[in-house]
This record gives sequence, structure tokens and C-alpha cells, in this order.
Amino acid sequence: AAPLRVRHFAANDSIFLGDSYLIKGVAGAILWKLLRDHRELGRTEFSNRELRLDPALRLPDVSDNLEARLLLLQRRLAEQGGGLRMEKTGRGRFRLVLSRPVELVSSEVAVSAKANRDARPQASTSPRTGDSPSARASLAHSAAARCGRAVSTIASNTSAGALARMSASRWKRSSGFM
Repeated sequence: AAPLRVRHFAANDSIFLGDSYLIKGVAGAILWKLLRDHRELGRTEFSNRELRLDPALRLPDVSDNLEARLLLLQRRLAEQGGGLRMEKTGRGRFRLVLSRPVELVSSEVAVSAKANRDARPQASTSPRTGDSPSARASLAHSAAARCGRAVSTIASNTSAGALARMSASRWKRSSGFM
């Protein structure tokens, strides 16, 4: 059988099987790790513990929801895995099953995009000169609205830049970018 091309985009750890999107975020990083370990070391058996201890996966310290992420990955692979699947082999253990060869492709474009994102200058801690209070309030309101949170009373006691940074960091955490 022809090898299944698995593409990984490092910017958000999204995984594509052929040209079809499969998953992104931590679950995408987990699948990429499993496939790389299989290719480089010939491994098919894995444990939840080793995934928890791997800093490259960037799991949160508290409430990592690893089992839920693995279950979602298992379901997505069952739906459209194209020859990839995960089987539970015991408590906290599972097996990666490949019914056809796999070609791993790490996208250089995604790596460059992540480097550009990380290299962007950080916002100033003080408001820009020339900004009117109404412009700062408008900026704060739009940043909070993008996060789906209402502007609260802290907006009146917090600079617009600080509120925008807080809202942006909440959005990044909820989208899996942090």
C-alpha cells in the first residue's frame, strides 16, 4: 500500500493525513510524538505516564486532561485515520497500530510562522502617547469582546494595554497556544 503522508505544522501542532485535517493542539503534538518514536525507535507501546512527563508536549501542570485528549485522538483516528489507530492495552497504556507505511512531513512554513510569531515585539506596558481615554477604552472593550468576556469594572481601574494583554493571554490559553 502507498504510504500515508502525515503533515505536522509546528505553529499550532496541527496534523493532516494526506490533505485532510485531523487534529491540532496537544492531541496533535501527542500523535506527532508517537509517530516519530515509531519511526525512529520502532516503538508501538506507550504509557500515559511517559506522555505526562514529556515537556515537549507542553501539558498544563494542573488538570492536564490527558485521558480526554487521548480519547479524542483515538476517536478522530477511528473516523478518518487512514490506517492509523490507537488501542488501549491496559490501565494507562496503549498501542499505536499502523496498517500501512507512514511518511512524516514537518512543515517548514509552520516553523517559520511560529518563529515570526515569537519574534514579534511585545506590547508596551504604558499607553501610547496621543491615545485618548476613549480610544483606550474602545481598545479594551474590543479586546474583551474578542475573548467573549464582558468588560468589567476593572476596565476603569486598569490601563487599556494591560487589559488587552490580559484578554489576549486568556484567548491564547483557551485556544491551546500557551
